[in-house]
Amino acid sequence: MTTTSKNIAAIDLGSNSFRLQVIKLRRCGKKLKTDIIANDFYTVRLGENLNQTGQLSPQAIDRGLAACQLFAQHLVPYAPVSIRICGTEALRIATNASDFVMAAQNVLAHPIEILSPTKEAELTMLGCITDIATESNSPILLVDVGGGSTELILSTDSHPPNLCSLPIGALNITDNFISKRPESTANLTEISGYLRKIIEPALHNLLGNELCACHNLGLIASGGTATSLAVLDLDLPCYHADMVQGHQMTASTINKIINKISKLPLRERTKLPGLENRGEIILAGTKIYQTIMGITQIDTLSVSTNGLLAGILAQLAIVL
Repeated sequence: MTTTSKNIAAIDLGSNSFRLQVIKLRRCGKKLKTDIIANDFYTVRLGENLNQTGQLSPQAIDRGLAACQLFAQHLVPYAPVSIRICGTEALRIATNASDFVMAAQNVLAHPIEILSPTKEAELTMLGCITDIATESNSPILLVDVGGGSTELILSTDSHPPNLCSLPIGALNITDNFISKRPESTANLTEISGYLRKIIEPALHNLLGNELCACHNLGLIASGGTATSLAVLDLDLPCYHADMVQGHQMTASTINKIINKISKLPLRERTKLPGLENRGEIILAGTKIYQTIMGITQIDTLSVSTNGLLAGILAQLAIVL
């Protein structure tokens, strides 16, 4: 039986971080196997102060283009036959997003697609579908907290997935509430109230009757906040995907982590494993999960190491 292989790549230009992944597709007859052969990640903070100014700052654009240059160099030895590059919330709302997109396209020599909120949620769902498939037949709420937005996806056996994207994320909540007072915990209550006003009606609309029976609802958390929390809870020296994948945390654990990290000065927080590039925004991202668990009264979440980037690659593989 003839076996063929080819490399494909995807880049996620997020509001907080840029990520690259290259996978090798191996087709043997009708079977298709995939292997991750390269990963790259840079904390860019493209959406830094975007809510205040409405624009990408020159510094953020420079950081983003520098990361794109490194991605372009990293891709060369893998010679992918197909590349898909996607932007999310920061590039959806910035008034000068086209300035960055045009420059980045020149650097990467490839077009950049700006995902709609719905498309971003769909691809996140696709990336996590294997995790959802391994759960019981109970409904699943997938929550992906990004830098500039949070995707909520309800998956049930009886209906197509119900999707919702909220314009709140770890970076823009940090910019709005924490950056000016990074060492203060006084504004955590203010953050909780703000998040609840946005999240509660969205969950009522998304879940409907399911919100009244959330003890039957499974909660899967994906994205950098979720995986960083797993690293902290497991007390790992560094990120290990195999150990983080499927790790479960209770609402009590989430509360304890918030209590611990909120008392640490920022310089100490960034020394914790998993928080080297996320110490400044981890509180805001964790508060989003805390708020969702509080509203739904779901006591346990499971962490997925997959998400948007995996979904982009999965859809790319389907069409090849």
